[in-house]
Amino acid sequence: MINQIKEYKYFLFIITAVDIFVATVLSRYLFHEGLLSPEHWLDYGSHAILWVLSLYYFKFFVIRDLKLSGDFCRSLVNSFCVVFGITLLSRYLYQGSLTGWSIDLYKNVIIFILLVLTACLTGIYFLRQDNGRVVIVGGGFTGRAVAREILRSRILNVQIEGFFSDTKKNEMIIYDGDEVKEDKEKVLGRIPWLGEEVEAVEETIRRRVRHLIVAKDYEMSSGLVRALNTLRHADVRVYYVDEIFELISRRMPLLHMDKQYFYHIFREIEKKQNEFSLYRILNRFFNLSSSLIALLILSPLFALVALIIVMESKGPVFFKQTRVGRYGKPFILYKFRSMRNHDPKIFSRYSIKGDPRVTRFGALIRKLRIDELPQFINVLRGEMNLIGPRAEWDELVKEYEKEIPFYQQRHIVRPGITGWAQVNYPYGENIEDALYKLQYDLYYIKYRSFILDFKIVIRTIAIMLGGKGQ
Repeated sequence: MINQIKEYKYFLFIITAVDIFVATVLSRYLFHEGLLSPEHWLDYGSHAILWVLSLYYFKFFVIRDLKLSGDFCRSLVNSFCVVFGITLLSRYLYQGSLTGWSIDLYKNVIIFILLVLTACLTGIYFLRQDNGRVVIVGGGFTGRAVAREILRSRILNVQIEGFFSDTKKNEMIIYDGDEVKEDKEKVLGRIPWLGEEVEAVEETIRRRVRHLIVAKDYEMSSGLVRALNTLRHADVRVYYVDEIFELISRRMPLLHMDKQYFYHIFREIEKKQNEFSLYRILNRFFNLSSSLIALLILSPLFALVALIIVMESKGPVFFKQTRVGRYGKPFILYKFRSMRNHDPKIFSRYSIKGDPRVTRFGALIRKLRIDELPQFINVLRGEMNLIGPRAEWDELVKEYEKEIPFYQQRHIVRPGITGWAQVNYPYGENIEDALYKLQYDLYYIKYRSFILDFKIVIRTIAIMLGGKGQ
């Protein structure tokens, strides 16, 4: 189940690279251009980069949004238009005319056709086949949450056979929503009770079910642990709550994790934070160099934004606030001021949609995330990274640490201008939102890598271009 999804993602990327190479070979052969020459490899490399970036931007590789549907078609069409447009522009800038544009058109049409054919065949094989049936051990809060994630998933093509529980011995009704708020008006599914937990192993084998998920609200008995170990000999794969949540929702299920298990994970992560690694060295170099370059290039924009802010409303150009950084160390964060001066005792500490404090120009720069640009100063000073958990106001952090379990763990890395939580969850307006964003933040800390950082950058660009900031 999980391995199959990973195989699909990797295979989809590989066939994309192969399709682009085949298309460059065909086009160069038909137009009598040299094959496997330095020019050919440059041609292939440039098209591969453009197509992969465009396909990723339009969610071609995001399986949850791609099941040979309208999203699939839009992703390919949009990518074709963007890549073809960029190649025409580069041809015009390089040679001063569009002579030879038909070569670019032919090449990209071949890539488009090959991607449609190979992706459809791959999708039919991986996504349309039955990934099997699954049973759940646990019918409480955690069991319902796991069942909800599976029923709402556009990744897993599995059927929930039923659940085993010692406490709940009737049908389990799964409503839409999440762990905090359930929508009683919308029923996602009804899961039958199959028996008590001691019967789980024998019944799973009897029913020839290949996947079992352990989703218990309390510790497993030693008898159940021993019984689950025997499933390995019966070719039954046992999954746990964190695997399912991290696969489907890309967040860490804090409300369903044992404290000792959670702290064990983060002790290992903290050890890695203190070790020198290629990722840490290159990441820090990239943060410092890119922030310096960004401040130099964006200085004219800074001046223009500052001028408009001063002209529109009274007050300073920059908004300054104490935020919490790595290891809980406070620092002053800089943003362009997007609100009018106001009494903080009257208004909420959270910014909400249609907030009367936000100026007209402030609303614009918030949507485009331009108000965040002065944080490059914080990055240059070593207080922040380009990518990481959101730097929260110290007053809110005090409240969150009292109300939300494990909240302090997000401070083992530097906060970022953008991050996994920012691109996956809307602007937080209460403690419940902070809880969900924390789950994304901790997922990022656990799996942070160049590839995950790249995904965040692409999604951030999409948010900025789409004007989806708040």
